[in-house]
Amino acid sequence: MFILGVDLETTSADSDAQITEIGMMMMMWKDGKFHLVDSINALMDGQVRSSPDAVEITGITDDMRSQFGYFPTDTDFLSQVYELMELADYFVAHNGIDFDKPKLYNLLDESGYKTDEIKAPWLDTMYDVPYPRTMTSKTLTFIAAYHGIINMYPHRAYFDVATMFKVLDHYNIDEILPRAFSPFVVITADVNYHSRDLARRAGYLWSADPYKVWAKRVRECDLEKETITSAEAGFTFRRIDREWSEVFRPS
Repeated sequence: MFILGVDLETTSADSDAQITEIGMMMMMWKDGKFHLVDSINALMDGQVRSSPDAVEITGITDDMRSQFGYFPTDTDFLSQVYELMELADYFVAHNGIDFDKPKLYNLLDESGYKTDEIKAPWLDTMYDVPYPRTMTSKTLTFIAAYHGIINMYPHRAYFDVATMFKVLDHYNIDEILPRAFSPFVVITADVNYHSRDLARRAGYLWSADPYKVWAKRVRECDLEKETITSAEAGFTFRRIDREWSEVFRPS
């Protein structure tokens, strides 16, 4: 079984940001261990310049990209990316459902690659790993430190993928993989102004207009666990028939 870890860095946090770095590790899962069999570690050049914040966070400058990066239209390089993706039985990324997957698929689609033919499901280490309740942050840097892992080069794509796999080493991957087939659903907390902190502490996020609700996205297979967790916290929730991107609009 082959699991492809993916991470991207971009020119900014904006929705139209361009990819500045692609990191991929193809791991073979065998005999209870990950075995690295192939990888991609590449800078990406392009017309969009990196924001000062992105440069400060990643250390990736425009000069580095222009000297060593591939253009988004470089079909030889994109073919390597696509061919590696075709071999995967699963993908895994941190915040990949919202960020890495759509960014990567858009890059490939714009060059004529048929990402709709890639059928391997995606796992997201923000949602699909049974972290301890005492872990109060879902950033990769915090998660790694919580597990005693030091990422020597944080916010560099290839090293973030390696860190993600080291975190997964602490868990039973055979129990995590089936989660990829469970769809995401949106739930909202039945709380009011005075009890809103109950929802916030349980991981719900405030959604501004038009819904004005405390909302959370979970895998459908986790609804029973959420029922128990919310009851212990002192509130109930309801499932709504909406997409997360439609409901969650930060204030």
